[in-house]
Amino acid sequence: WKVVIDIDNDPDTSGGWLHDLLNDETYTQLLALATRGAFDGIMVAFPCSTFSAARLFPTDPPGPPPVRSRSHPDGLPESELDPKYQRELRNTNLLLDRVVQIVVAARNSPKKTSVIIENPADRSIQGTPQFGEDTSEHGSLFATSAFNQLKSAIPDSSMVTFAYCRLGSDYQKYTTFWYTNEAAPVLDQLGTPIYQCNHSSHPKIAGGRLPDGTWASAATAAYPAQLNIRLAMAFSL
Repeated sequence: WKVVIDIDNDPDTSGGWLHDLLNDETYTQLLALATRGAFDGIMVAFPCSTFSAARLFPTDPPGPPPVRSRSHPDGLPESELDPKYQRELRNTNLLLDRVVQIVVAARNSPKKTSVIIENPADRSIQGTPQFGEDTSEHGSLFATSAFNQLKSAIPDSSMVTFAYCRLGSDYQKYTTFWYTNEAAPVLDQLGTPIYQCNHSSHPKIAGGRLPDGTWASAATAAYPAQLNIRLAMAFSL
């Protein structure tokens, strides 16, 4: 690739508000670029906070409550949420809607952009390796109305779920990719048995609080090196 555009709204390590898709100027600029075919590939690592199954686990002191559930993947009724979390939910849903608009525009552009979207696996589906009784009410990104709209708009796509621990990570962390099918020769392999967890325990746990009070999930945000190689391969075919 000749040019890589990194859009990250982290205020400390990246572009902050200028990189935030809730900023109308930033959103419309990226949508226009996507529409005219400016991108060969788009990798979306969507913020997982409101989609994290870790919110279902009790902690001391308590952390943020779930704002979604299996039966309400777009969000619990606002009457059940504190105003702070109502705002968090609305902002995340708007962000997801805008990501979907950009991705669909890019795929429909003359460039027919390749796309990969990553988020935690849906842990509410019985019979899957990642299911747990304590996560049976998990509200996943992959069950939202916005994601279903995306799948309908881009039918030539696939999904795969795999465990980080099979890619050299200390965490199990089941993760799902949705991707356009030209990435399938590389990414489909992640759905095979050798990329499902085969460990009885793991050195580190992705949920809950650490002894210093910070969240264990924060350390799992970075992709394992082996996964980065596969992503580079998927976008290079």
